[in-house]
Amino acid sequence: LLGVDGKWGDDVGHVRFDAELHRIFVVVQQLPNPDDPNPNLLPPPGTARLVAIDPVTHHIITRLKLPNFCFTPHGLAIDAEQHIAFIACIDANPPSLVRVDLRTMNVFVESPWPVLVKPDILAQDRSLHLLYVACAAGISVFKEDGRMLKWLGNYTFGVNTHTIAVNEETHEIYLPIARLGNRPVLRIMRYNANAA
Repeated sequence: LLGVDGKWGDDVGHVRFDAELHRIFVVVQQLPNPDDPNPNLLPPPGTARLVAIDPVTHHIITRLKLPNFCFTPHGLAIDAEQHIAFIACIDANPPSLVRVDLRTMNVFVESPWPVLVKPDILAQDRSLHLLYVACAAGISVFKEDGRMLKWLGNYTFGVNTHTIAVNEETHEIYLPIARLGNRPVLRIMRYNANAA
């Protein structure tokens, strides 16, 4: 049992490992009642968790309650140097990115980050200290400076841009778009801090 209770099960997001802390981390959210007639029903508020697991014993160490506004946490990235988790809350309103200090298992108390609608997949370019958040309406880009985070901008390249991958050697980002001109397209780009 990863989440709060097993009544309707958990929606399990990404799983990441912090080698120095020797912990597996996973984001979960209690699922809503599948028999509810409302097809757009969100999960119960206050049931999103970041779960820390011991990879040797397979025991759960901690279930950190995420803020009540974090609905459907899915994307998870970890800065292994700073031991900070980045969590994309897909159904949050306003759209949300949550940061967690993995050493203390505390959520950073900060103003909401300006991410686009339905943030989903997170990708990092560690040598450039860039964090990309793939969202339904484009990508949001952030710069890490130690434990500080700076928003660099939101960029739109089509709809349903939920997925992103980064080649950390070439610094290229890969952004598949399900439909552009009635066909799937893979955009390959690089972030240019000097571009207008």
